[in-house]
Amino acid sequence: EEAAEHLAREELERCQDTENAHGEAAMLLCLAELRCSRGAGSCEEALQMGIEAQEIFQQLEDQAMEASALLALTRVYATQRNGKEAMRAAGDAIILFRGLGDQEGEVRAL
Repeated sequence: EEAAEHLAREELERCQDTENAHGEAAMLLCLAELRCSRGAGSCEEALQMGIEAQEIFQQLEDQAMEASALLALTRVYATQRNGKEAMRAAGDAIILFRGLGDQEGEVRAL
């Protein structure tokens, strides 16, 4: 896990240096998921990274990745025991997945 996080941080820096917004958001999402998997103590940083990733994907109009970021945020909020925000993020993900015709994504968000 630490090696994966180290690699993701290096790639995040590389994406930021080259102004690769999509890559930056993908690495933020990866780091958010890694942080969340460590438990509640690491969730605040995971939350910030997940929100930033979701916002970048939204700006890039990449609805599939935005929905994936919302799923990650759902897990972060659930780990933090914030049911209201977890439900909101999951609902937003469902709307995006439905708009994309992605039934598997919808099921994952339920």
